Amino acid sequence: MSNDLLKDQPDDDCPVDVFMYLGQVMPPSDADLYRRIRSRPKGAQARRAELYLSTVGGIAGVGYRVMRALQHAYDNRVTVVLFDACKSAGTLMVLGADRVVMLGEAELGPLDVQIREQDEVHNRRSGLAPQVAFKALAPMAWESFQTFFNKLVDVDINMSTGTASSTATELTIGLFSPVYAQIDPLRIADYSRMNTEGRDYGVRLIANSRNATMASIQQLLFGYPSHGFVIDRKEACYIFNSVFRANDRQRAIIAEIRTMDWSPYRAEPIIEMRPASDGPHANPSSDPDADGSSEESTDDSGDEAVPDGGVSGVRGAADEGAVPEDRGPDGGGGEADSGGAADEGVAGQKPRSRKKTPRAE
Repeated sequence: MSNDLLKDQPDDDCPVDVFMYLGQVMPPSDADLYRRIRSRPKGAQARRAELYLSTVGGIAGVGYRVMRALQHAYDNRVTVVLFDACKSAGTLMVLGADRVVMLGEAELGPLDVQIREQDEVHNRRSGLAPQVAFKALAPMAWESFQTFFNKLVDVDINMSTGTASSTATELTIGLFSPVYAQIDPLRIADYSRMNTEGRDYGVRLIANSRNATMASIQQLLFGYPSHGFVIDRKEACYIFNSVFRANDRQRAIIAEIRTMDWSPYRAEPIIEMRPASDGPHANPSSDPDADGSSEESTDDSGDEAVPDGGVSGVRGAADEGAVPEDRGPDGGGGEADSGGAADEGVAGQKPRSRKKTPRAE
């Protein structure tokens, strides 16, 4: 695969509001971002949002609400800049961007929901586990039946075909019924519902971003063997329609982020907003007020940042029975989330700080 799939960003020459989201996707970060968008000066001219995102995941519903807010406030002109790990619910958020910018060390991850195991605090299991189990058991059961049948019709035993078939069936059932008896159909239904929830969030996001397809969502949900699977920049070019190289201004902001005390594992994410200044290349980094943290809103449209109804603009892409937006902070998924700090491959690790080490693309 060639880096020729990467594109150079078009020179829009328009003001850009810069956002940073560094840490787990957990409430109340969605409400925090709404407040920052509303704090923009009245008459703000920025026509594009640029989100610098690094996370190991979290709650899918929170990530969905963050991206819907940005889509609504910036008329679906949202760039996501990736420079490190962006997994699970973070990958869901990227589906809401009409442009994806990736450095060479950036990575995405699958979207299969992670479900907390009963009586466990940190251990989680993929929502695809029952599906994988059925796929593994079915050929094993068929192979066992064939083995039993062939031995029973052997010339030395001389059993009739009907009797051999019936006996092989009983032997196979006796062998596998204890295994299948451990599968809880209600639990399987919960797993399926939660994966459907993640799919429907993705459908709504790409209906506005137009940067991925339903096939992309299916690949992210079912196309990888584990939740910790690394989706690098080259593979991302096959999932998203538009993956771009970083420009000089974006690289300068990334270099600044790497001097901060941050981690994609942070339970309390770093969220900042830097409104556009006098040009597309002027987002100040030294102004303490540049993160948009003012509590007082000067925006007349008090609901500008609020996602518009959850299902508008889907254009028929969502399946019937799709999950409504207002299902609570966890999107109605109960104990499930989209990875969080216990994503496969990172469970039990302590949060790590990212220091000043520059990395070449």
